Amino acid sequence: MMTPIHRVYLDGGGSKTALRYGTETLRWGPSALSLGVTPLMACRQEVRAHWNLPETVHWVMSMAGCEHLAHRNALLANWGEPLILMSDRDAGWLGASGGKPMAVLTVGTGTALAWMTSDHTFGHAGGLGFRLGDEGSGAWIGRYALALLAQALDGDCRVDLSIAAWSEGLQVAPTLDSVMALAADATPALFARRAPWVMQAADAGDPVARGICADAVVALDHLLGRLPESLPIALVGGLSGIFGDPLRHLGHAIDTPKGDVFDGLSRVVEGFECPGLQIWRCGYV
Repeated sequence: MMTPIHRVYLDGGGSKTALRYGTETLRWGPSALSLGVTPLMACRQEVRAHWNLPETVHWVMSMAGCEHLAHRNALLANWGEPLILMSDRDAGWLGASGGKPMAVLTVGTGTALAWMTSDHTFGHAGGLGFRLGDEGSGAWIGRYALALLAQALDGDCRVDLSIAAWSEGLQVAPTLDSVMALAADATPALFARRAPWVMQAADAGDPVARGICADAVVALDHLLGRLPESLPIALVGGLSGIFGDPLRHLGHAIDTPKGDVFDGLSRVVEGFECPGLQIWRCGYV
């Protein structure tokens, strides 16, 4: 009699982690590999206790920050259970495209673009992380807004915004010292938590907030310009619903995602592969 395989699917990002075991789902805090492996190890410990998992579980993970080689290698070397690992960008593409030729733009705490061309070759662009890229992302928008507030508090007459309203909306005291202290040790997730207010302010007609959102659209349009051929484009991630119409108005063929990241991970378990798609396996049969 074959021993049943217990699989936990995990999608780890810079702001939150989503897990699925059977028909149950669970939310946890940030666990992106850019933060190292400690948050992910802590997540596993809590999840094991919550679900009373058996001794050996097969883990299937989509992780932000897989480009951090040292952290990725540490995960693969020290996890100690069967593991399939792929980047959140690639798993998001596979879920949203159903494995068909399509481009998928992830817009959440960070930004990344992945695609499969008509000859079934996989490619990607962006996903460089907050310090080197992620233009148009939630973290980028939040940092942009806090930077403009700091400039206004510093007396820059070119930045015309309501200090009281922006300080309240961005959840920081209306002093330059407070903004600088907040930003000094800020994670991408902290910046990204300020992005929804910027979107709301833009919708309410605030001209500075509208300028930030317009610049985000320009950045995403530039990233989509990296596509090697014309492809339908699906948007995924926490801010995906915001940018569909603006990008459609710029002439991009925005399509509906066919599934989510867990669907993509399931396809990998079923054996999906294509040239250029990176999948790391450790002790996984």
